[in-house]
This record gives sequence, structure tokens and C-alpha cells, in this order.
Amino acid sequence: MKLFYDLNRKAEHADISERAVDLRGLLDAVRMIRRGLTSGEALEMTITDKSFDSYERKLIHDVIAARIPEDLKAEDVFA
Repeated sequence: MKLFYDLNRKAEHADISERAVDLRGLLDAVRMIRRGLTSGEALEMTITDKSFDSYERKLIHDVIAARIPEDLKAEDVFA
């Protein structure tokens, strides 16, 4: 949930668009991780790729990378 709030804070300060603040996208990423994708792959598909601006994508990626390791797998998350 901290990731959601961090993205929301960036959107409130107009650093990124509100399109990146997507709870449904985060939940979809969790489902994708459960099905075998790494966290980096899942979050890129469900959150980062929603932005068309390369600078905004970089900001979103940085926020995600600060909170969640890119190589996190299902066995690391679900016991």
C-alpha cells in the first residue's frame, strides 16, 4: 500500500499523471506475480506502461524501484 501512497503523492504534486495511481493495476500486478512473473515485469505492465511520456515513466519506475525489488517472485511473496 505504501507504493500506492507514494504514487498518489507524486500525482498530487503534479510530478506524474493521475493515471499512474491505479489500485486495480497494483492488484493485477499481484495476480501476475502469483502466476509467475517477477514484480518488475508485472508492475511495468500494469503501472509504468500506462504512461506515454518517457520522463514520467522514469519517475514511476524510480518510485516502484524504491519500494519493491524488481526480481521479487511468487515464492518470495506468497508462502
